[in-house]
Amino acid sequence: MVMSWMQQQAHTLGDNTRLICRYHRLSTRFELIAEHAPATSAGSGSKLPEPHLVNPPMGVWSELILRQPLYYWPRTIPFNIAQRDYRLHIWPLLMWRSHVTCGQSGRVVIIECLDERKRRSLIRWCYFIIMNLLRAVS
Repeated sequence: MVMSWMQQQAHTLGDNTRLICRYHRLSTRFELIAEHAPATSAGSGSKLPEPHLVNPPMGVWSELILRQPLYYWPRTIPFNIAQRDYRLHIWPLLMWRSHVTCGQSGRVVIIECLDERKRRSLIRWCYFIIMNLLRAVS
């Protein structure tokens, strides 16, 4: 269950893995949760559940990868999912930006972890500029 002060977005990392990114605005805590589904066989079609479900179906298991407060400082945080190294890059100040890169290739795997957070930061940035321009003009 996602509260109003928490933002969440899910991204597919592979065929059977999904990365859920959560940001708690009140505590600045950022969480990464990996959901794994069993490999699909010819007879059964096991898929990952919707990310908002409270009780996932049998066979799907979750793994807490990261739970760390950001305190509004830029960070690069390494983590590991299924023996693959990744890096999370976060720039949380006024212009929020967060993406995940692969450790071996350096390729960006997830372009933006929380689109809604970035949109809100852009709106705040524009509001800040407009208000300061109005103060300077008056």
